[in-house]
Amino acid sequence: MNLEAVIEQKIKETVKDEVAKALAPVIEALPEQDTSQGHKWLTAKEFCKHYNMSRSTLQRMRHEGRVDVIDGGGRFVRFRWKK
Repeated sequence: MNLEAVIEQKIKETVKDEVAKALAPVIEALPEQDTSQGHKWLTAKEFCKHYNMSRSTLQRMRHEGRVDVIDGGGRFVRFRWKK
């Protein structure tokens, strides 16, 4: 391997490790998924596609309290139906 490839590989490993460290508290805070009734945590895109609705409808339901939301900050947001 040349020097550039070694540096690139080291950077990738470092970034992967730092991301894993940063996400560890968020992942640990997630409640256990109750898949017995089919209610699992989905991204907004997955939720809207699965239930055939628009994002604006999902956001309206979020504000009305009709869906549970985990907001881990940034782009880490998950949705499921209220039980």
